Amino acid sequence: MSKHVLFNKPFVTNQEISNIRKIFTKKLNSDFGYQGFFSQQCVKEISKITKAKNVFLTSSCTGALEIITNIIDIKKGDEIIIPSFTFVSAADAFVNAGAKIIFCNIDKNFIIDLEEIKAKITRKTKAIVLVHYNGNSVNFDELKKILNKKKKIFIIEDAAAALGSKYKK
Repeated sequence: MSKHVLFNKPFVTNQEISNIRKIFTKKLNSDFGYQGFFSQQCVKEISKITKAKNVFLTSSCTGALEIITNIIDIKKGDEIIIPSFTFVSAADAFVNAGAKIIFCNIDKNFIIDLEEIKAKITRKTKAIVLVHYNGNSVNFDELKKILNKKKKIFIIEDAAAALGSKYKK
C-alpha cells in the first residue's frame, strides 16, 4: 500500500470566498485585475515584511523574468546560469531573449551548487539565477568570493518560495 506524500499544505483563512465576492461587487469592481485592491494589499504586506522601498507585482514569475531580460539587456549568445531544479519558465524567459542556458546542479537543499558555478562561469556569462527553495539560500559570502574577480555578472533571485526568509539576519 502506498502512502500519499503531502508536498505542501495550502494556507486557508476562510476569507477566500468573501474576498472573491468583494472583487465582483460594485465596491471593488473598478479594481478588478492584478493591480487592484488585493494586489495593493499584497504590496503593502510584502513591503512591510521585506522592508523594501519599492515592490512591483507581476502576473507571473515568467512575466517578471521577461522584464528582467529587458532591464539587463540580454543579447543573443549571453549565457545565463540557472539551477537544474527550477520551473521551466526560468529558462524560457531567457531563451526567448536569445540567451544560452547553462544548467547547474543543485545541492542537498535544492539550491544551486556553488562549487559547480565556478566551472560554469565564462566570459559570456551575463547572469546567474538563484532559486531560494523552501527558504534556503546560497552562501552569499562564498558567492561573493567566487564573483570577486569576475566581470560584472547579474544575480537574479527567485525567492517565491522564500518570502520572509533571511540570510544572516
